[in-house]
Amino acid sequence: MTMPVISHKLAAFFLLLLLINPAFAEEKPAAAEEPAAADAGGAAPADTGSAAETTPAEPEQAQQEAPKTGGEDKRQIARAQFTTGIADREPTDDIVMLPSNNDKIFFFTELVNFNGQTIKHRWEYEGKVMAEVEFKVESSRWRVHSSKNIQPEWKGIWNVIVLDENNNPLKVTSFEVVEPSPAVTP
Repeated sequence: MTMPVISHKLAAFFLLLLLINPAFAEEKPAAAEEPAAADAGGAAPADTGSAAETTPAEPEQAQQEAPKTGGEDKRQIARAQFTTGIADREPTDDIVMLPSNNDKIFFFTELVNFNGQTIKHRWEYEGKVMAEVEFKVESSRWRVHSSKNIQPEWKGIWNVIVLDENNNPLKVTSFEVVEPSPAVTP
């Protein structure tokens, strides 16, 4: 099994994040697996003037509430990851690099104890806001995803910043669009 090589730019970015905020290095406990209920409403993306399409996910609510562990009112981002697809309301993979010949990527977020609040996914490329998608959280455990169509020339590091309703950053997650690997011929 070969491991993907992380570019120097991406490694430097993660190092900078750790220096600025050591909390990014803290390990978070894995979220409990619970069955999902039927979709419950949606949200519309904010107009960002981007030529690429950004689509919000249908918010996804668990049938059961997240287990209480003494910190009942503690808000947290239980999971946040990039994926090439969503199946049964869950990400199909976890990626940090996307070949430029893939034209769409999803950002999945599981929110705990944000009930009644509005959360936003802000997609940034080269310091420019490319899209913003808002979600109204309607349960103590809420799963959402947004997607972005990626143009082949948009190579480099992308960030999605999860913001609360006061535009305070809650989580920054990054991926890199890279040249596709050359085709392997037998």
